[in-house]
Amino acid sequence: MNGWQTALLAAAAVLLLMAGARSYWERHHLVTENVSVPAAALGPAFDGFRVALLADLHAASFGSGQAELVNAVKMAHPDLIVFGGDMITAKHGREKGFDGLEDLLAGLSGTAPILAVSGNHEPRLSDPGRLRELYDRYGVTPIDGLTWHLLREGKTLSVTGLPFTEGQYKKLAKASGLQPEDYARWLADAGDFAVLAAHSPLWFSEYAAAGVDLTLSGHVHGGIIRLPGIGGVATPQWRFFFPYTRGLYARPGRAGKTAYLAVTGGLGTHTVNLRLGNPAHLLIITLKNG
Repeated sequence: MNGWQTALLAAAAVLLLMAGARSYWERHHLVTENVSVPAAALGPAFDGFRVALLADLHAASFGSGQAELVNAVKMAHPDLIVFGGDMITAKHGREKGFDGLEDLLAGLSGTAPILAVSGNHEPRLSDPGRLRELYDRYGVTPIDGLTWHLLREGKTLSVTGLPFTEGQYKKLAKASGLQPEDYARWLADAGDFAVLAAHSPLWFSEYAAAGVDLTLSGHVHGGIIRLPGIGGVATPQWRFFFPYTRGLYARPGRAGKTAYLAVTGGLGTHTVNLRLGNPAHLLIITLKNG
C-alpha cells in the first residue's frame, strides 16, 4: 500500500469516527420544533391550541427518569399530547423500552390528556396487556379505531386513531390497503376539524383525499440521515428520499380544502441506530384561527 492509499484510509477512518460520534450525540440530543396549522373551522375557541406529538421512542432515554423529554413537553404547555406509535420496541422476540415509557408517563402525569395510537411495534408484543395496563395506570387513552372529541364553544376537534395490520407496513408498500369506506368509517364522527393519528405518513395522499384536515405521523425516523436542501435519505423501511420525513407538509385535500401532515422525526432508533443531521425530535403543533 503506497502513501496516498494509506492517507486515504486514515482519512476515511477519521471521518467514520467523527460520523459515529456525531450520530451518538444526535441520538441523545433532543430538539423541539414548533409548527402552526390553520384551523379556521374551529373558530377562536381553539386558537393557539397546542398538540405535542411524540413517536418512535423505542428504548431511548433523555436524562434520568426521562427528565429532559418531560421538561421539553411541559415547556411547550400542550393542551393535548399524542403518542404516535412505536413507544416501545418489539422485534424478533425481544421487547424493551417499558421502563423508559413508564418514566415518561409518570413525568407527564397531569400535564394534558394523552392519546395513543399503535405503530408497527405495539402489535408485536407477546403480552399486549402489559402496555394496556401501563396506559391505564397513567390515564392514557388508546384510540386505535376510535375517535376522541373535544368540544369548545360549539366547535368540535376530533382525533381518530387509524389502526394498521403489520402487513401494511411492509418495506415498499404502494398503498395502505384501506378503501375509501374504511376512512369514512373511522372519520364518520369527525366534527369540525378532523385529526388523524396514523403512525405511517406513507399514505398522506389517501388521508387527504378522505377529508382529513391534519394527520399526525412518525414511523420514518426523520429519514435517518438528512441532507441540507434534500431532506431524509432513507426510511427504516428502505424507501429512499421519501418526501415526508420530518416537519409540516401540505397538499390539496377534499372539497378544495388544504390537508396538512405533521411528521415527527422520532425520539429513538432501532436496528439502524443512526442519526445524522437528524437529532431526536419533539414536534409541537399549534392550531391557528385563520
